[in-house]
Amino acid sequence: MTKKLFILIILLSILTVGWGAFGCNGIIAGRVITSFGTPVADATVNLYYYKVKIEEISTTAEGAYQFTDVVWGKYSLKVEKEGYVTQEIPVSIGESYGCNAEIDDIVLLKENEAR
Repeated sequence: MTKKLFILIILLSILTVGWGAFGCNGIIAGRVITSFGTPVADATVNLYYYKVKIEEISTTAEGAYQFTDVVWGKYSLKVEKEGYVTQEIPVSIGESYGCNAEIDDIVLLKENEAR
């Protein structure tokens, strides 16, 4: 009985710590701009892990965003702002991808530009 309890405690400890203990916790950062290269302030950037939203932040006046302490895995970023076409891009952290992901500029097109 005590051996089973010990194994259960170890497994729960691993789950509580998270998989980051076995890889690396990193940063996903980048910038959101218009097709003219102008920063897009106050765009909503959502971080998804297997279609589950993990975190939501807004871009700065310079169009910058940064997610910190991201556990390794495959994610997607969804960038939205009213009047613009939503963009979604895949992002990977850890293992052979490296602990940090500096994303190329994400270009948001105005809805009338996309037609």
